[in-house]
Amino acid sequence: MNMGRRFVFVMAFCLLLSRLSSSQSDDISCSQAIPLLFPCRLYLIGSSDISSDCCVAVNTVNQLANTTEIRRNLCACFKSVANIIGVVPEKSRQLPQLCNISLSFPIDPSLDCNS
Repeated sequence: MNMGRRFVFVMAFCLLLSRLSSSQSDDISCSQAIPLLFPCRLYLIGSSDISSDCCVAVNTVNQLANTTEIRRNLCACFKSVANIIGVVPEKSRQLPQLCNISLSFPIDPSLDCNS
């Protein structure tokens, strides 16, 4: 599946997830977070270096993930998307350090989102 088709699939998946889950208006959902993180996609699959736009996006999502429930939901979302688009786990683990951001939860496709 080419990258464009994968992205469309991911967006449809996120839309479905957002419809299935209830959230308050100030919460960030999967369908909102994934487009925000779009600047990171090439870095995460190992096709380019990290960009300042990616770091801004990661910081924005991190600030909006302000409750345990939101962080768990985003964790599950990111795990699903990572598997679909082929995220290189080492790349996702390096994001906080490269962006100089202290994340409220690790970005790791192998993470148990309930812990």
